[in-house]
Amino acid sequence: MAAGDIEKAVRGKNIHFPQTGLICLENPLNLAGRVVVPLENMQEIFGLA
Repeated sequence: MAAGDIEKAVRGKNIHFPQTGLICLENPLNLAGRVVVPLENMQEIFGLA
């Protein structure tokens, strides 16, 4: 999961769509090949919020 992917999904102000107000991160060990999201990626995503 890259911060650029999250940034593309964040909605800005548009009367036709709700604005993004929350970004939730999860480490789904089961479905992601037992690989956790690196701390650096989480910090970069946090910077977007």
